[in-house]
Amino acid sequence: MKLISKAPSSGVDPTLMAAYQAFTRGEDVAAQQQYRQVLQRDVHNVDALLGMAAIAQRQGRNADAAGWYQKSIRD
Repeated sequence: MKLISKAPSSGVDPTLMAAYQAFTRGEDVAAQQQYRQVLQRDVHNVDALLGMAAIAQRQGRNADAAGWYQKSIRD
């Protein structure tokens, strides 16, 4: 028996996708929680780091945003 998925495989982490969707809806708390879950698994995940930076910037926390952006370009 061979199982075939009819859903396209995007290769994107579902938690990362959920975080981005929460961010686009303006749900910063949910987005932060989900981006942090991604970062617990991979501290170098650029998408999650940039997401955290974007949230901080949107909230006017420019120093925090700069820190997240710096982390995204390290390594």
